[in-house]
Amino acid sequence: MVDDHMWSPFMKSFEKRDCLAGAVIGKQTEIVVNLLSGEFVGVSKDDNNEIKWLLSGKDVQKRTPMHHAYIENQLSIIAMLKEAGFKKEGRRDI
Repeated sequence: MVDDHMWSPFMKSFEKRDCLAGAVIGKQTEIVVNLLSGEFVGVSKDDNNEIKWLLSGKDVQKRTPMHHAYIENQLSIIAMLKEAGFKKEGRRDI
């Protein structure tokens, strides 16, 4: 979907959620896998810091993708997020 529609995984949409949070909320495991399997590298150190911030961002309710996965009790997505470096509070080590 991201590739087909030329969407950036960093775009914020409804309630300032990014594509990853939207996929978690919508239980779209295939999209979660697609987003987590990508490697995002910036041109400069500032770009890399911005990517790190965007990937660990919170929505307007201050909830992260990991938080949404726990709310929805999506064990497979929780495991994928942990494997991708997300911690329980939602921050991602990149």
